[in-house]
Amino acid sequence: MKADIRYYTRLFARIVSDLKRMFSHVEEDGLGKVYFNMIGVDNMYGGEVKAISRVLNMIPEFFQARAGIASTKFVSYIAAISSQINSATKVSGHSSEIATFLAPFSVHMLPVSQKVISDFKKFGISTIGDLTSHDLNHIGSRFGAEAYRAWKLGLEMVFLQ
Repeated sequence: MKADIRYYTRLFARIVSDLKRMFSHVEEDGLGKVYFNMIGVDNMYGGEVKAISRVLNMIPEFFQARAGIASTKFVSYIAAISSQINSATKVSGHSSEIATFLAPFSVHMLPVSQKVISDFKKFGISTIGDLTSHDLNHIGSRFGAEAYRAWKLGLEMVFLQ
């Protein structure tokens, strides 16, 4: 059976509209992925847990929603995809805890080209932890600016807006 993309698109638009009524900044990133700023949820919704519960409860079960709470979009995304269905994962804002959380994930999760991923693999770098175990200057000089940026994401030194 073929998915009804128009139906899912309309339903997702409704969910995004509902999120925009809840949060000050909501950003879509393709069908099924959305980022929102949770600053101020303590006052408005009684904390992160209640706010995320409200969000997850407004999404139809068949979407198998997951949420990630973190200081940046990249870490939030990784936290979300590592969550159980209809639940959330929160990652602390401390750099060492973020690096530990990200370490076991594949370099395929990094927003870099397939060429950089292939180059990493040839060098024996398969996880974000493998990548960040190397010196930043070495990574930058061997693989270029895109790899340099990926290394910084792996240690959470770049804050995405």
